[in-house]
Amino acid sequence: MTEANTRYILAFDTANETIAIGIGVPDPRDRSIREIATLEVEARRASNTQLLPRIDALLTEQGIDKAHICCVVCGRGPGSFTGVRIAMATAKGIASALEVPLYGVSTLDAIAWNLQDSGVRGRAVVVADAMRKEVYPVRYDLTDSGIVRLEADSVVKAEVAAESIAAAVSPDKSAATDAAGDESHSPGPIIAGDALRKYPDLFEPCGSF
Repeated sequence: MTEANTRYILAFDTANETIAIGIGVPDPRDRSIREIATLEVEARRASNTQLLPRIDALLTEQGIDKAHICCVVCGRGPGSFTGVRIAMATAKGIASALEVPLYGVSTLDAIAWNLQDSGVRGRAVVVADAMRKEVYPVRYDLTDSGIVRLEADSVVKAEVAAESIAAAVSPDKSAATDAAGDESHSPGPIIAGDALRKYPDLFEPCGSF
């Protein structure tokens, strides 16, 4: 149930065909956020009718009054133009009505942070679907202290992105011979993003998941 002095962050993203919602409590002492509840549900292009009811239901389930929300965070893409527009318009409406700050975050960075928070370390590539057989690929280094983005957002053909990832971990470039004379090479990067579901034949051979 809501505590009198507790304030909550409401975050959500509809940049792809999934509605993702999170509620957390900020701790200004160490600038951390304690997770309270999360929800992910496939929207299948119905985010405009499902987002607000899903938010209301999650807040009700947790016994949180909207008056206790201290700020709103929304995904700003890249992703579906319609999906990003729905998230940003909804976030602006909620923040304006509650008179609280509104922050936009990169959808790709949020996925990378989720990987890092789950314990993944090393190289990672987030590959988001851009439709028309194109994707948004961004490389990251995941460390104990956070994530390091290695490049800006870009949109390329899915085949080109897959070839680039595969070339970066090609045995020809990273192969090494151990004491027994066996050839080995460093494992491929962790790959995440909704493009994996759409183009599994392209990205599954590129790395681990």
